[in-house]
Parts: sequence; C-alpha cells; structure tokens
Amino acid sequence: MGFWLNEDLINGNEHYPRNNAFEDFTNVYQWAASAGIFYERMVERIHKDKDAFSTVGVFQLMKEPLQNTENGDTNWLVEHFYPSAIDRIRAKENALDVPGSVALHITVMDDKWDPGGNPTRSLNETQKDNLLFGDHNYEIYLVSKTSSKSDMIQDASRDNRKSNVSPKIVGEWSLAFDDKGDNFLPMTGNHASAYYRWFAAQQRKYEELNRRVFWTWKQTRIFPTLSNGIIKAVEAGDISKDLTAQYNENPC
Repeated sequence: MGFWLNEDLINGNEHYPRNNAFEDFTNVYQWAASAGIFYERMVERIHKDKDAFSTVGVFQLMKEPLQNTENGDTNWLVEHFYPSAIDRIRAKENALDVPGSVALHITVMDDKWDPGGNPTRSLNETQKDNLLFGDHNYEIYLVSKTSSKSDMIQDASRDNRKSNVSPKIVGEWSLAFDDKGDNFLPMTGNHASAYYRWFAAQQRKYEELNRRVFWTWKQTRIFPTLSNGIIKAVEAGDISKDLTAQYNENPC
C-alpha cells in the first residue's frame, strides 16, 4: 500500500499500477479478509513451494506502523492484531505439519519504533517463540544540525540501539544526511575517509545486535546517490569491500 494508490500523485515516468488501482486493491484485501487467507495463503506458499521460497525464513506482520504513538489504533495493534496474527500463522503451520525447526520467524517493529509501547506486552510465551524485532534507524534525524562530519561520527557512536526486546535486526539504515555545504559534500575524494568512518561507526553499533541490512532501494532511478547505494559508495571509498576491516576501524 502506498501513495501511488492515488493516481494523481504518479509522475508520467513512474511505473506504478494505474486504472482503478485503489479499487482493485480494496477488492483483493476484502476477498482475502473474508476468506481468512491473507496470512495463511502466504504461509502455505512459503512452506510448500520450497524451490521458490527456500531463502524465506522471516514473515513481517507490519512495516512501520505509527511511530512513537500510543492511541486507540496502536493499542489495538499491539493488544489484538499482533497476537491474533501470530496465532493464525502458527495454526496454519500446524495444519501443514511444519516442524518447529523450520517454522517461520515473525517480525514486528521494536520498542524504539514504539507503536503503542512494548510490542510483546500482550503476547504469551508461546506467541513470543521465533519472534524477531525490526529497528529502522536513519542517522539523518540525529545529524541534521551538526556542524562537522566528526560530529556525525560521534553521534552515531553514541546511538545505542539496544532496548528491551531481542533478538533484533536493524533492517534499514543508510548514509543519508541533510547537511549541505563544503563541510559535507561531496562524499568523494578528501571527504570519503570521513564517510568511511561514519559507516564504520554505525556498523559497530548495529552489529552489537543480531543483524543489519543497509537500505539500498533508493539507489534505483528514484534517488541514485552515494548515501543509499552500495556500489557507488564502494567506488567512492565510503564503504569497503572488506567489511571486517571497516568494522575494525572503530572510530568510536
């Protein structure tokens, strides 16, 4: 679900569904909800079609609900949606005789994202089994007022992502930033070593957790910049091909 469901917002060179996309999506979701198959169908395909889905081990319930918000909607999310969705997924796996050793891990956003408090507060111990937590963290929101690249590195070094839930994956992060001017741009040449250390600082904080995923989707035609693109950032010297060496840089 995205902004593109309002076709007036789609630019001529963008490739999104058109011609009554909102109505089509509404019908699909209504049919799935009425039949009770929205999650169950996906779970069945993952477990039955092992050739196509052999690398799929995690099922995300909801990506980025309301952040730092506690209201009726987020309370319902945590108190009713999470436990009921988990139960339906596990019931489907039981019906398929899926052994616990290959049951899907289920991901919800963590307590630092904070949609309605601790995401486990309404879960029983069984529902917590094979549960993962997602952390999306963009340093752009911490460094927007910094005066130097050194400040950016120190801010990242102080940004502790550990919290009250685990295991946790930092599923989105990047080298994106708002600052402009000679102190920050370009991200190449003499500036590259600073961004190398900034990456290393974030890398060390996120690897204190369980996993990390550098967010690269904007590297497509939407936003082809060094801050979100692995290949361009490696070519510029901002990211090393030897991530162990970069980790050991330890600018913190």
